[in-house]
Amino acid sequence: MKRRRLQKIFFCGCFFLVTLAVQATTDPLLRIEAQAHTGPIRRLAVDRTGTRVVTVSDDKTARVWELPTRRLLSILRVPIAAGEVGKLYGAAISPKGNEVAIGGTTGSDALAHRIYLFDINTGAATGVIDARAGHVKHLAWTADGRYLVASYAGADGMRVFDRHGQQLYAETFGGASYGAAVSANDQIAVPAFDGKVRLYRIVGGVVKANGTLTTALPDPVSVSFSPDGKQLAVGYLSRQSERVVQVDVFELAAARLAQRFQISDMPNGNLMNVAWSADGSAIYAAGTGYRAVSQYVGKRIAWPSGKVTELDLATNSITDFAATTDGIVFSTFEPAWGLIKGERVLDKRRSPIFDLRGASAFKINSDGTQVSWLAKTSAAPIYFDVKQRTLNDDTPNDVHAAPTLSTRFYNATWENTYTPRLNGRDIKLQPGEVSRALAVLPDNSGALLASSWSLRKLDATGAEVWQRSLATEVTAVNVSDDSQLVVTASADGTIRWWRATDGELLLSLFVVDDRRWVLWTEAGHYDASIGAESLVGWHVNRPDGIGADFYSVARFRDRFYRPDVIRNVLPLRSAERALTLANNDLRKQAPLAKSQSQSQRIQALIDAKRLSAAELPPALTLVSPKLVRTDRATVTVDFSAFSRAAKPIGAVAVKVNGRPVDPLSVAPPRRADGKAVGRVSLSIPPRDSTVQLFVTNAFGVSEPLTVHYEWALPPEPVVKQPVLYVLAIGVSKYANAAYNLGFAAKDSVDFTQSLKLQEGLFYKNVVVRTLTSEQATRQAVIAGLAWLRNSVDPDDVGIVFMAGHGITDAGNIYYFLPHDADLTAPQATMVGEDDIREALIRIRGKALLFIDTCHAGKAVGLFTKHDVTMIANKLSSPESGVVVFSSSDGRQDSLEDDSWGNGAFTKELIVGLKGKADFRHEGVVTYKGLDYFVSHEVKKLTKGRQTPVTIVPVGLTDFPLVKTLE
Repeated sequence: MKRRRLQKIFFCGCFFLVTLAVQATTDPLLRIEAQAHTGPIRRLAVDRTGTRVVTVSDDKTARVWELPTRRLLSILRVPIAAGEVGKLYGAAISPKGNEVAIGGTTGSDALAHRIYLFDINTGAATGVIDARAGHVKHLAWTADGRYLVASYAGADGMRVFDRHGQQLYAETFGGASYGAAVSANDQIAVPAFDGKVRLYRIVGGVVKANGTLTTALPDPVSVSFSPDGKQLAVGYLSRQSERVVQVDVFELAAARLAQRFQISDMPNGNLMNVAWSADGSAIYAAGTGYRAVSQYVGKRIAWPSGKVTELDLATNSITDFAATTDGIVFSTFEPAWGLIKGERVLDKRRSPIFDLRGASAFKINSDGTQVSWLAKTSAAPIYFDVKQRTLNDDTPNDVHAAPTLSTRFYNATWENTYTPRLNGRDIKLQPGEVSRALAVLPDNSGALLASSWSLRKLDATGAEVWQRSLATEVTAVNVSDDSQLVVTASADGTIRWWRATDGELLLSLFVVDDRRWVLWTEAGHYDASIGAESLVGWHVNRPDGIGADFYSVARFRDRFYRPDVIRNVLPLRSAERALTLANNDLRKQAPLAKSQSQSQRIQALIDAKRLSAAELPPALTLVSPKLVRTDRATVTVDFSAFSRAAKPIGAVAVKVNGRPVDPLSVAPPRRADGKAVGRVSLSIPPRDSTVQLFVTNAFGVSEPLTVHYEWALPPEPVVKQPVLYVLAIGVSKYANAAYNLGFAAKDSVDFTQSLKLQEGLFYKNVVVRTLTSEQATRQAVIAGLAWLRNSVDPDDVGIVFMAGHGITDAGNIYYFLPHDADLTAPQATMVGEDDIREALIRIRGKALLFIDTCHAGKAVGLFTKHDVTMIANKLSSPESGVVVFSSSDGRQDSLEDDSWGNGAFTKELIVGLKGKADFRHEGVVTYKGLDYFVSHEVKKLTKGRQTPVTIVPVGLTDFPLVKTLE
């Protein structure tokens, strides 16, 4: 038991040392990316003013945050390759606060490791430094910003570079180094796992050794200078004893131990990370120390009295500290980061990923198509059904945890160890690799062993059958009852399905805590819930090897949104065969297409190839700052564009607070080489605003380039009341009576009546056009959309409410069925998604769509689907800018009942608009409040059978819709 406890102490720190022969590539690599990190935050850096925080992670990204607001400003991307290449472990902000250096495992034996430099204000990559060796673990600038100190894992020790990348000094150590610190007077301290902390000074541009401190424990991890540079605090990986963990403080002038703080009330883990507060009054220490499961604590040690205060910090290891002018910023393995002020822990910025640790909580059903796990926010498990592509709040009865023992595998040592054994046989791992999870095949023919770096299949003797390298560590593994399908959970929040015979990766699932999910193959074909397309995309390295770009799958939904492929991957045990089957089905349907455009769309899906770097939209980079404080109504944005294709750049589009505006002037960059600078001038309102730029080429629209403007003066009062324009369409009676519904027409009337009450209250006027049943012909609906598009002024609000039937054809094109719909002539008699989208995206004011069309019906032939996912994602994309309220999650039926008097969605909409959705008691209902209320109440009303979803474009802040009436 003593040995296992000490092993856990080490493993929670998760230090990596690995060498991979992997070449960097400019081919697109498909990967997850959320607003917050999806992998453990390894290191952070804070600028001197305490306004910027940079966090780096082994999810291969760094992020720049505004500290006071916790707002994400930029995602910094480095060139990556398969496996470990691109994982980041070190960051340092220059003393002037304008540049950040980032390092990690950025190369391999065949590829030079680099330290990357970024402009912290724009997020632009500015250059590289040849790191001369691999696996940079810590970076620190000198106080004058002229030199950069880097420490390395392995035996590479430390190096010092000047601002031009020239190496001034290098020294190898007898053990790995995971820390470095620089004092205000440019003393340098670097610890190493040989029981020493080496000291240096820079004099006249020359680095000189300045002594060595011998530590009591062999593995000092981090060091921190006192503000006056007279003392040095040291934290360790190991404990002094089973009962005691220690932090040492050395007096530098005498090179002796000044004080040792021995802490005996922390039964587990270490205090390997230390930081001195800016005022010198305390030392903060934390690491893998925990009291109970998911309760990781730190210590505040008053200096010099030694009074110790405990801080409850995280649910996983604390990975770094950095001092600001008035507090301590910390990062965690969760991943998360937060701020400590004195003895108070302020709110943390958490990742949206699910914590998939714990093999006993990760369960699958007999055929592996349903997976279940526990969420921190709920005592009840949740599960995902791959066949139905639905996320549910309860667990099916037949799910089970992974078997780890059997009559044939009775002797296995595998949990958190460098030296796993199976049936008495040692399983050889890479140096530093840790085994994490085991599952015995139900047929007893072998086992699956998951580690921090790889997934292995072993035969009954323990011999390796196959091995697959992983980008992130597996935390749990399970196997289907027929021993043919392997299912893994990973630290980045993904769940993956592998073919057991050869280890081929079949499917990947990513679910975030707001219940969005995306499911995809390695070729890029995907299925997703409403609003989830931004979570997965293509990372593409720049050809110059300095930066990289990210394109969400939304940029390519017309090619890769293929639910028809995804549903057959697991039954066929092959993504390629599933694609072939889906394309063959499309070929059968192509002759039945009712229009040329539908036929062309089907053929385009069949012909779609893997994504190539030569066919990407432009990538935009800021030249002017990302965050601007201004008191001027006219602003300018300077930017560059990069295109890998020899295609000219098209028009530049501008949105302010999510809505289109006409810029005052546009000067596009003359070349799409990433260096030529373009400029846009525009007007912003006298309040905080978000500006987005978009540029097109022949391959599509760029990801948005975003600039935040903080209004420096008191916001000017709004003197003009807006006008609300509502187009409400509800079809209960169809020309074909087989499609009739009960409450769609009444829903549209009741919805508009609830909004009409806002006339003279929140809105100057409420102008309504209602089309019900026989009135709602295709011609009338098209005319109504045109009326709305042309009526709404920039300060106004335009709403479309649609209730009735909606269907999706074989080419994933959505149609709303008006009264006179004819399934044999969709383009001539139905309202297509392009008709709806063109009207809504051209509205100059705020635009909202309430769509309630997923009703069960008797449509046959081609039109059997009523999935609104595609149209909802198109409309709510940043370039479209429409807030979409969907009555269900895209695949559920929308329910109605005589006892409700309305459809479930409309019933709760009306209740929420009257005031029940005013959760902050401010006298108004915002769209966010309405979203929360409706989704919760409809789910409760329908006993979980219907879950409304609201999706909001990036860059659109919350705004009030109505005043409360209650």
